[in-house]
Amino acid sequence: MRYELATAAVLALLVAMSGSFVVAGTGTGNDDPGAFEDLLSVGMTQVEVSEADRVGAVIPRAQVYYARFEFGVGYYGVESLVARLQRPGHGDRYGRPLVVYVSDFAGEGANRTAEGYLTTDALGDPDWVRAEDAHFVVGSEARLPAGPTVVPFSSRTDAERFAERFGGRVERWEAVRELPVESGDRSPAEWQETVRQRAAWADRSVAATDPLLDRPVAATVAPGESVAAAVQRAPPNTTVRLQPGVHRVRNLTVRKPLTLRGAGSETLLLGGGNGTVVEFRAPRSAIASVRVAGVGDRQVGNLSRAEDWSERIRLAYAVADAGIRFIEANGSLAHDVGVRTPANGIVFIESDGSVAREVRVVGDTPWSAGFMDLLAFRSRIVVQDSQFQGGRDAVYTHRSDGLVVRNNTMEGVRFGVHEMYTSNALVRDNDIRNTAIGVVVMTRPTGNAIVGNAVRDSDGGVSIAGSRSYAADNVVFENTYGIQTTSSGSYYVGNLLAHNEDGARTGTLLPTNRVTRNDFADNGEHARDRSMGSLQVWTVDGVGNYWTGAPGYDRDGDGTLDRSFRPTGPVDGPAARTTGGPALARSPAVALVRAMRTSVPGFRRAGVLDTAPLAAPAGTDPETRLVRARERTEPLPTPLVEPVPANATTGTTSVTTDTAATTRRTNP
Repeated sequence: MRYELATAAVLALLVAMSGSFVVAGTGTGNDDPGAFEDLLSVGMTQVEVSEADRVGAVIPRAQVYYARFEFGVGYYGVESLVARLQRPGHGDRYGRPLVVYVSDFAGEGANRTAEGYLTTDALGDPDWVRAEDAHFVVGSEARLPAGPTVVPFSSRTDAERFAERFGGRVERWEAVRELPVESGDRSPAEWQETVRQRAAWADRSVAATDPLLDRPVAATVAPGESVAAAVQRAPPNTTVRLQPGVHRVRNLTVRKPLTLRGAGSETLLLGGGNGTVVEFRAPRSAIASVRVAGVGDRQVGNLSRAEDWSERIRLAYAVADAGIRFIEANGSLAHDVGVRTPANGIVFIESDGSVAREVRVVGDTPWSAGFMDLLAFRSRIVVQDSQFQGGRDAVYTHRSDGLVVRNNTMEGVRFGVHEMYTSNALVRDNDIRNTAIGVVVMTRPTGNAIVGNAVRDSDGGVSIAGSRSYAADNVVFENTYGIQTTSSGSYYVGNLLAHNEDGARTGTLLPTNRVTRNDFADNGEHARDRSMGSLQVWTVDGVGNYWTGAPGYDRDGDGTLDRSFRPTGPVDGPAARTTGGPALARSPAVALVRAMRTSVPGFRRAGVLDTAPLAAPAGTDPETRLVRARERTEPLPTPLVEPVPANATTGTTSVTTDTAATTRRTNP
């Protein structure tokens, strides 16, 4: 009887309130196009947009206002909009498009550059035209750095002239919406194959550097003898052998393919505390079985010469002092190397196919006093089986598409793996603890795979921006938050998020991520909504996620609970695990409210919704996975790299590498 009265009361309240709700998307003031820079923009990576600007290409754009989405969405490329409209479930999440605007190239002098890129004779960006009123040239020879593009015109005459000059055909919006467009989305099986291929490339790269350790010995250098002189005498493709002891070098530069090899921890290359200790400037270079110390601490280049952000990064980071630096040294190797550094540890600049394996880098602490333990700048490299402790970032990458970082241990840094402008990378099976964020992918990249990593005792576990990435089988536990879903169109599957303050945080306004078969175990809050108004449906093909404490029963034995679960809602949040919470969650009144919110767009509540929560963990028992992860993420031995011997001197000044030798300038 009480449930019936409660149901009647809730129904009456909903009916009374219904007149005060406005269906999302109406009355939003979208009769005129907005400023593109004020919209949520998707469709291309930041690198592709920047490259288009650099080569003088003009990107056709679109902006859309949806019935069920509060914000306007901007798309770089008409084809990216078409791919998004065709994505399964897009209409359920956004509602129908109320109005679509596209760039109008009519009267703009649409043309091609000598490289074939779409451009115009006019200054500034093209104006806007409703898509239903536009004429689109499809299949022309004009393209963008990201690939072929569709070019819209308000004038059919202008569209036909463009097609006559550059090929293609003229279509209306109804036909363009149905074009077969590659969305870039991958299924889990396709992602697993992608991971396998990237790992295979890494295996081949490692194997290709193995012969660098077997070159014939051309010279043997004893402590006190000149390493530079031995390098100068040695023929290319040979080895300079360094005997145990301290070898003092000052900014040694190797300009031919050569292997510099010591006797392990007993061989120390000691710089003068000013500049980079060893720099290689030839392909197929190698350094192995040495320790490096006495690194300079000039951390900031002359930023006044920087014309753009990438150049600023190059000057401020890549050319800062380092223990070891490779420049234009494709296919090179750093193996069994230990570096103590107040600046960069090991740096690769434009050195594709190079490998760093079994290296150990100790940077300054706290991390704000140090710099990058290992840095890849425009270098597709492999970093594996290595240890990083202290310093700003363990592995920092910049425009290093396709690199692989695997089986490393990282501790006490700002970021474990920090990808900037880097796409199609594989970050796999790394053990990370005591960081600001374990793995962070920034600046609108695409196609990154973050797989099998364990992150604990950090402010954040994994944070992936950009689009169309893959986060799978990671174990993130005992962090402030486990995973932050700041990307779009990405797959989050098979992860264990346990004993975090927040298991996951939604960080995107665009509800396009696919989140399924993850185990949320004993978090303070399983999920926290930071999307400012969008509904995030975390169910894929009828399969949701496992949430400890989720109310409901698996009555039909299909492996899912008989009710949906809202981890960010007032009923299913932490309250669901308190006394009386399960009873409230199962009440008819709550069921009625949810039914109204599902069927009436104006009542839709933002936040996370799992429509088919799992009745049992999707993967191995969470506690078993946690035991294994704790064993993986135990503290690193201290020190990773032995301090410089007290009697190792340069001139009359004792050199230590525990602290910086001089006062440093402020980091950028």
